[in-house]
Amino acid sequence: MQNYSSRSLKALSIAQLESDEIAKYLENSFQQRTSETFSTTKDWNQFYTTKQNKFFKNRYNLRYFFPELLPAGVEPHTWHPPVQWQGQKCVEPPSLEELKSRQHIIVLELGCGVGNSIFPLIRANPSLFVFGIDFSEEAIRLLRDNVEYDSRRIYAFVADTAKDEQKICQVIPLHSVDYVTLFWTLSAQFPQEMNGTVELAQKLLKPGTGKVLFRDYAFGDLTQIRQHPKNCIDRNLYLRGDGTLAYYFTESFLQSLFPSSHWKTLELKTHTKAVVNRKENKNMTRRWLQAKFLLVSNQTTQQ
Repeated sequence: MQNYSSRSLKALSIAQLESDEIAKYLENSFQQRTSETFSTTKDWNQFYTTKQNKFFKNRYNLRYFFPELLPAGVEPHTWHPPVQWQGQKCVEPPSLEELKSRQHIIVLELGCGVGNSIFPLIRANPSLFVFGIDFSEEAIRLLRDNVEYDSRRIYAFVADTAKDEQKICQVIPLHSVDYVTLFWTLSAQFPQEMNGTVELAQKLLKPGTGKVLFRDYAFGDLTQIRQHPKNCIDRNLYLRGDGTLAYYFTESFLQSLFPSSHWKTLELKTHTKAVVNRKENKNMTRRWLQAKFLLVSNQTTQQ
């Protein structure tokens, strides 16, 4: 088998990166790690302790990609002022009856970080109430300390979406959520943990109308091509220098997480964006996978 160097791997095309020969080379180059022997929770806490809320930008473009989260007639690119909230921050979550009385659309963001998706959405849609979950205590602290954290619109708490189902379901009633958002969340998990997160979404969404909205790294993204081979700890899974994970999704793998017995695929598409490296005079491609899945009514989800 050819001995691929870091430089040669970075120059590979997507087709070459997907080849069995490259896969075997990578599989022979890493020491496999699993969620049982390796955890990234402390690394994400350290990440947010260092970066605070200044690393990720607010994701205003999600309004364009997921217009169902906006009121009818609102243009995705319209500017909306920051949320103004001067009241006390509630310690306890609102009851389902309280949310129904306010006629809120209930959104659950799994892996909410410091709120870079939440705040642009609640600015644009006063009808949204967002539950935010993240396994990083530091991320949730920063989110709650944000001046836009309106307790009438957001309730954020610490939990691991793949492991803390009981804790989460004590806060959020079963079959009560209109939308579950997975924005760059599953890519931060081990593949064997992803089914647990999807099953949690299945239990909390309203059968027949509830939807999962997904956007994350796609296979062959520029950032994957740039990864050093020693960072590859499983196929399409990389360990960054700061200890956090990055998984790159193929359409077929993502589809396998949402079987037709429970889900109807409304959208599943790889989005690309050309970027130019003027220093190296190279054209490169960013790739993201976007999908929407409807939870279908069936006996399993209604139990």
